[in-house]
Amino acid sequence: FAMLMAKKLAKNNSDAVITSGSGGGAYAPSKRHCKRRYIFWKKCWYTGGYHRAGDTGNTTFSGLIAINRGSITGKDVIFDPSTLEIIGPDAEVIAENDIVITGGADTTVYLADLIDGAISAPGNISIELGPGSTLDMRGLTANAIQADGNISIYADKIITNDGEIGGVNELINSGLIEAGGDVT
Repeated sequence: FAMLMAKKLAKNNSDAVITSGSGGGAYAPSKRHCKRRYIFWKKCWYTGGYHRAGDTGNTTFSGLIAINRGSITGKDVIFDPSTLEIIGPDAEVIAENDIVITGGADTTVYLADLIDGAISAPGNISIELGPGSTLDMRGLTANAIQADGNISIYADKIITNDGEIGGVNELINSGLIEAGGDVT
């Protein structure tokens, strides 16, 4: 898995990629190796063949301030900053399972200028922020956040292009998120 943590600033620039993936495979030509045990008997074995790398791992991206303007992918993608910015048409967060964004008290998560499907997962997406937190979603296109499973959003203040909204139901009606399951 990939874990990127910073004391102050963790930044992924536009056109950069952070991923924990299966890597590539390797092929070595087959060879026969023999070791003579006795004059009339020898032990032989073969090496080589195709060897596959491991499975995709989780990606954790965190810092006092975490900024993503590029691509972050992994099995589960986890963010745990005090301030998070996912900004721009090149920014994307793609998971094979779930995406989790957590933050403590007074956390600010700023999502801006993201295109359709920029934050997507076949599983669940959870945005769980502490007391006094703000989720700023100004500048998102329709369906910028997509999950085949559930989407859970817990933030004291949610801001869209229309201003501060009263709850998740208004967010569903705005069309900024699309879920195959429940939205809470």
